[in-house]
Amino acid sequence: MKSRSEAFEHNAGVRQTLGHIALIQNLRRSFADALAAATEVLAMPGVDATEQQTGAWARLEAARALIGLHREPARARELLGQARARYADLKMKKRLDQIDELLAQLP
Repeated sequence: MKSRSEAFEHNAGVRQTLGHIALIQNLRRSFADALAAATEVLAMPGVDATEQQTGAWARLEAARALIGLHREPARARELLGQARARYADLKMKKRLDQIDELLAQLP
């Protein structure tokens, strides 16, 4: 049986909430906080479940944060590439367009 903390840590709702926090922090230009939240999501088990976009979204927000921080463009490009592949599988054209715009900004 899982402890309460284990159940909390691995809950899809927690992953989604942290994804929203990353999004909000990026919008607020608090890029370090956005990166921290997105990184936490990516460290959780189940983040890349095939029926969800949570992992792709966390990668997108992490990349946005890195771009905002002007850090690690190669890592941002890798994260965007991984997110793009997932969104392509999900046929989410608007997300693909967003990612292509971000990729165009990278050196």
